[in-house]
Amino acid sequence: MALAVLAAQKSLDNFCLLEGMEILESLAYRKAA
Repeated sequence: MALAVLAAQKSLDNFCLLEGMEILESLAYRKAA
């Protein structure tokens, strides 16, 4: 049970990290354009 929660938390963290990087990239791209 705890393992499933941990795995879900980790995948959520990875997803948030990827989303954040994409947002930063699009912001940097707009700044450069």
